[in-house]
Amino acid sequence: MELEEWFEGRPKWLQTAAAMRLAKATLTNSDYQQLFELCLQESENIDQTGFSSLSPGSLNNPTMSPSVRVAAIHDLKGINALRPGRPLDFALGDNELTVVYGFNGSGKSGYSRLLTHLCGSRFRGDLHSNAFDSVITEQSAGVQILVDGQPVPLQWRKVDGPLEPLRHVHIFDSECASSYVSKSIEAAFEPAPVRFLAELITDCIKVGQKFDDMVSTYCSHLPLFPQELQQSDAAMWLKALSPTTTEAELLERCSWGPAETAELAVLDGDLGQADPMSLAASKKRKKTLAEQLAQKLHGLEKSWSSTVAEQIAAAREQLAACKRVAAEAAQQVFSGAPLTGIGEATWRALWDAAKAYSERVAYLGRTFPVLDDSVCVLCQQSMSAGGKQRMQSFNAFVQGALDAAVVDAQASLERLTMAVIDAPTAEMLAAQFEAIDVSVDVDSLHKRLGAHREALMSHQSGGSLPNLDLTGVIQPIEAHVAELQIGISNLEATADTAERARKAQRRNVLRGKHWLSQQVTAVREEMDRQKALASLAAAKKLTGTNALTQKKNDLAADLLARAHATRFVAELRELGGDRLPIKILPTRGSRTTQPGFQVSLDGAVRLNPSQVLSEGESRIVALAAFMADVTAGPVNVPFIFDDPISSLDQRFEEATARRLIREAKVRQVIVFTHRLSMLALLDDLSGDEGIKVDVVALRGAPEGTGTPGQMAIREKKPEKALNKLLGERLPKARKALADGDRESGEMMIQSVCSDFRVLVERLIEMTLLNGVVQRFQKNLTTKDKLAGLAKIRPEDCVLLESMMTKYSYHEHSQSQETPVPLPSTDELGIDLRAVVDWIQEFSARGVPLPAG
Repeated sequence: MELEEWFEGRPKWLQTAAAMRLAKATLTNSDYQQLFELCLQESENIDQTGFSSLSPGSLNNPTMSPSVRVAAIHDLKGINALRPGRPLDFALGDNELTVVYGFNGSGKSGYSRLLTHLCGSRFRGDLHSNAFDSVITEQSAGVQILVDGQPVPLQWRKVDGPLEPLRHVHIFDSECASSYVSKSIEAAFEPAPVRFLAELITDCIKVGQKFDDMVSTYCSHLPLFPQELQQSDAAMWLKALSPTTTEAELLERCSWGPAETAELAVLDGDLGQADPMSLAASKKRKKTLAEQLAQKLHGLEKSWSSTVAEQIAAAREQLAACKRVAAEAAQQVFSGAPLTGIGEATWRALWDAAKAYSERVAYLGRTFPVLDDSVCVLCQQSMSAGGKQRMQSFNAFVQGALDAAVVDAQASLERLTMAVIDAPTAEMLAAQFEAIDVSVDVDSLHKRLGAHREALMSHQSGGSLPNLDLTGVIQPIEAHVAELQIGISNLEATADTAERARKAQRRNVLRGKHWLSQQVTAVREEMDRQKALASLAAAKKLTGTNALTQKKNDLAADLLARAHATRFVAELRELGGDRLPIKILPTRGSRTTQPGFQVSLDGAVRLNPSQVLSEGESRIVALAAFMADVTAGPVNVPFIFDDPISSLDQRFEEATARRLIREAKVRQVIVFTHRLSMLALLDDLSGDEGIKVDVVALRGAPEGTGTPGQMAIREKKPEKALNKLLGERLPKARKALADGDRESGEMMIQSVCSDFRVLVERLIEMTLLNGVVQRFQKNLTTKDKLAGLAKIRPEDCVLLESMMTKYSYHEHSQSQETPVPLPSTDELGIDLRAVVDWIQEFSARGVPLPAG
């Protein structure tokens, strides 16, 4: 009722959405379109029709989901080492409690792991295939479920993920238990009102998205303001355009008349001339270029002077003289040589090449020429005495002073010629003079410069070569430099930047207004667009989720956190752990995650429960937290427990069995266990509560691990097992004997005798001694059991001892000489009936009061 009253203060469209959400599980696109239109209608306040509201009590009618039961698992492929020969059936009859019993290695854990993947458990681990199978098989299984009592076949593949119909099935195993004690766990279920608000939050987001989609269709068609006018008043006004801008303001801003036209023309005339400071800067650049060009021309005059020409000519003559003297010396030294030209350039190149070949390849590391024990590096023949002498003479000549003089003269000439500046190209000259606005005959100047340099390079000593005189070109450049400087000084002296800036600003204002006056239609459309966007934005505010989120969080704290804490305390008390210093604290989730819970030590200043509690205490706390969490959900889905009593003592074990049986009254419960004690407890307590229990035994059968079957006779309750011997197996033995099949009949009688002997042992443990001492328990169990021993009478002991003695002969190996004959079927039936009657009488027998 409180939530319905809260909704009365919400927007009308949201109340309509709430009513629509209650009427149908899923909203369609047309529903969201209708809600969008109602939200827009409400924001504009133009019409109040079409809205709905929540009817009284509508939020108190829970939506019933179908009942789901796990019926069977079959056709397993690639699941651990499971290879069952037949399906594992959980729905044999009308039972609500199925116990899957088996020894270690019988396949219980494999089935449990498979179920965590079938149901999408939050704590599922890896599901491996058979480690010893060389062939990798795709993991899959067939699942039979009952939905509202109707069979529904499902096919599961690991790659497809969990089965949707089983998503609310919860499984308690070791991994789950560890997580509930040591981690913060998201709540398994949201209360219906909280879930309802979460769905409405999603609806608000989807309707809000429709507003965003519509906003994207309102595109602006306003032309861009000219870049040079971006800082004008008109541009600033246009940028600040808003839905509140009036038509009158638009007309005022966009008006334009003759007065504005005349004023703009005057300003354009005044500012038509270049800005003095800008013009001064331009003249400074030209002045710098002119000065650089004059400096280059002066450099040509110096570099191409007659003095330089005379120096080059002298160096050229010096080189020729040195070569001539060296040649004459070579002629005298090598006058008897077979060939001419020794000492000349060609011969010298040959000598240098031979030297390089000798020192780098032929005679590495030895000084050229090599004369001892060698061949000529040119002809590759052994050198004669004359050849060696000539090589020595050649070497002495090359290393002599005359040759060095030639080298020095050559270097001196190269230095002088390299210092002569190259003549500029015609294109370069044209560009340089054009840049400084000086007119000159570039072609004539280029030819003159080229001719002078050519004359310079070919000048002979003693000849006549006048100096290069570029005065007629340089003087106009320097005069222009002086004019530019005067102009720069005048511009800098006369520029009034403040007045020009004021006029430029006013002209900018008028130009902006003039542009705006030409865009009146586009500006008016922009105003309409912004008003439409403002209307959409106002409507979208009605889709805000803050109030819904806050209400959802408040309800979660009330209906989820406090209720969960209450259930946890009750569960822990029922499971016998109410004395443990444990409390459960809520943890708040984000917008996209569920709120959760964290088990904590009550009063502890450090350490967490998993570090303090014993293994058994941790297990019982985890079971209480699990039950408090998952029982908040629907009661028409199964719960599955894998070895729930691991590490529990007798007290906790019995409390757990009672809790599972109580849960089986409202839903299907499946228990995997290897503990005979748990099996016995569930069997005993289920009768008190009127719960039907079915036991499926898993075996490591030859046809495959995990094959389900019936409980072995020795694992059943003694009374039930004896009745099975008496009512089923003994009649089969009688029939075999009556049909003349003596061998089969005697084997059946032998089997009944053997099982009878074992069941008498179980009677002594479970019935006579009231379970105080059992072979499958390590400790004595005396609580609420020891007083039952007072019922024992001497005749009880006589009966059971006689049966133990009589049927031990058939359980143990016998001598071939004195075999013990098998009892007849009648005798065996009498003994079985006697023991069954004794069980009934002993069980009904009261405990005698103490004497005195």
